[in-house]
Amino acid sequence: MGTLRPAHVAAAVAFVLGAVVLLFAGPLTSSSASSTSKPVKVGSPTAASQAWTADLATYVARLDRTLVVFGDSISARYNDVTGDDLQGYWSMVADDLGAEPRVYAEGGAGFVNHGLEGCVGHTFGEQLATPRVKELVRHAGALLVEGGRTDTQTCAGGGDYALIPDWQLRDAVDRFFAKVARLRGAHDRCTFVLVPWGPAGLADNRERVKYVVSQAVQRYGFTFIYTDGLLTDETTIEDRVHPTYWGNRSLANAVLDGGDARSCIQGVPAP
Repeated sequence: MGTLRPAHVAAAVAFVLGAVVLLFAGPLTSSSASSTSKPVKVGSPTAASQAWTADLATYVARLDRTLVVFGDSISARYNDVTGDDLQGYWSMVADDLGAEPRVYAEGGAGFVNHGLEGCVGHTFGEQLATPRVKELVRHAGALLVEGGRTDTQTCAGGGDYALIPDWQLRDAVDRFFAKVARLRGAHDRCTFVLVPWGPAGLADNRERVKYVVSQAVQRYGFTFIYTDGLLTDETTIEDRVHPTYWGNRSLANAVLDGGDARSCIQGVPAP
């Protein structure tokens, strides 16, 4: 097993302390108990230590084999069924790594956007603020953040949309990754970020969004995955935005080949 992050160590310490309390609390006795009662035999400390070690190893292994995913509809509209036409790129990555995916993705969501359709939903930062999601991000073997495609314009009310200025995008992106860095540590090589972009949409928007996101990823020392040219007319569906099966396969390969993903998921294989 590889080196644990500080978050894993903290979780392990909490686990061990809980086990210690359970072991030494023992049964309660009343004040009227006979002085001739036989002492309770609590078992061998060596055996207890071995049990703690085995349980702790399983606990940490389960944390290490989790793949957490944030995304927009490029993640949300796909499933986790191996070989299915709608299998998502993140599912393909999880299959290759032997990981257990946990996906927090909504159509239209992004660093700024709550969702373009109906202007409802959650930003990535709001998803991350949920206590359960925060703990998974802290302890996961790997984190995938797919987004930015929707952060070119946002709801302006009355069914209208407004261009998102660069300063607003930079601020939202930086705040999100600052939170990730506090949870996982800066320079976490197992945090992967990609901005997939099909042939639909303005190239100028693609370049400015990709630049803002990649610069933030570089500042925090995470792994940016370049996906230029992967989503084409041939590898996207009719809307020229969402990937086909082979488009998802190309994105998955980019993640697997663009960093050291295979060393991030540790411990026992997923059942």
